[in-house]
Amino acid sequence: MYTMDLDENDALANFFKIRTITAFISESINYTDPELLSLQVEPAAEFLQKLQSIYESKGYEVQTIRIATRALQQNITSRKQALDMAIALEQCCVAHGLSFLSLGSTSPANSRTFLSDKHFISELVASLKFTSLTVAWQPEWDFYEAKRLAEEIFRIAELTDGDANFRFAVSFNCKPGIPFFPAAEAPPPSSRIDKNEIPPISFAIGTENSGLLYEAFSKAAAAADMPRRDLADAHLFTKHVLNKALQPIENEAKKIASSSICSSEGRKVYYLGIDTSVAPCLEESTTITAAFEKLPLLEKFGDSGTLAITERVTQALQSVSVDRIGYCGLMLPVCEDRGLAKAAEEGRISIQSLLQYSAVCGVGLDTVPVPGPGPNATTKEREVLVTKAAAVLLDVAALSQRLGGKQLSVRLLPVLGAIPGEKTSYTSPYLVDSGVMSL
Repeated sequence: MYTMDLDENDALANFFKIRTITAFISESINYTDPELLSLQVEPAAEFLQKLQSIYESKGYEVQTIRIATRALQQNITSRKQALDMAIALEQCCVAHGLSFLSLGSTSPANSRTFLSDKHFISELVASLKFTSLTVAWQPEWDFYEAKRLAEEIFRIAELTDGDANFRFAVSFNCKPGIPFFPAAEAPPPSSRIDKNEIPPISFAIGTENSGLLYEAFSKAAAAADMPRRDLADAHLFTKHVLNKALQPIENEAKKIASSSICSSEGRKVYYLGIDTSVAPCLEESTTITAAFEKLPLLEKFGDSGTLAITERVTQALQSVSVDRIGYCGLMLPVCEDRGLAKAAEEGRISIQSLLQYSAVCGVGLDTVPVPGPGPNATTKEREVLVTKAAAVLLDVAALSQRLGGKQLSVRLLPVLGAIPGEKTSYTSPYLVDSGVMSL
């Protein structure tokens, strides 16, 4: 059995960062009363800021702190109500030093309301500056609902030149507690014995850690086993590296949750867990594809063998010895990883192959650049794009359902007027350029 020495364990801090510490507000949002709203947001914001300072004092880089709510689970009957609530919540977060907010996902009843009012979703997303939201796919939905969602996806791109599509996704069987955006949503309120008890704060953590995968696969490639056991070694080293990296983070989180960090007001804190998903960084040297290509089994990411490695990685991620929450799978966001972006540009991966990998990994289709209608697009051309995007949503729905309610999501990035193969030109610091992929 492979073990790491102490020096090696300490060095792992160089291979990953804390991508997000996400605090969850589970109670209904009091958006009509600024004072009450502030009383909901301020404790979570202060807690996150304290938590960030604690982790940074331990030598970790904390990239973002975020708040996720269940705002879209509330009874929403009109576009104005949803917009008033979202804007009030976003402005309150700004006032308390936060610039990442999730409204959560729509309830079954609200999903129908959102779809029946044309442009409800797109205009809500476009009216916000940094707030994310998701529409939760319902089991009974069909081609009509898929087309409506596809229309909204393209409409968001037209209203914001594609910028706001980064903050919107369609989710499939996603559970509350995911720390990553845009799918993050607060868990339901806990049933407290004393109804006058101050609402607790819960939190979860996600890391940016493709460097850890690269380190694990580098060790696996150097293993001297004969005959070669690339898949077994990939699983073994990934599990060991993730355990060594994430267990200290969890130990600190549990210590914080049981401490008096919020006891001045009698507020309880609950640590929900770590999403052990492999999430990429923008650095070229430690991309997900570079990690995969360290193994002799695989020449290029996208070749035969990619699926097998993906499955073993996910198996390892789901056996890491920490409290796990969220996707806990390999993320393959095309425009958040330079290697994946290059693979898409070179035609080594497609939406269909990403769907295939989604069967054994996590997330689904994420930050995928697709053709969008140009300013002079005909009705027929637009209809073709909408139909193709709707078909993609139906494919993901089928995959999620067939795999027993697997958590998946779709975040498409339409490029207006572009054709497949055309190079993107993003200005967002969170995205890298790639080739537009065929729907």
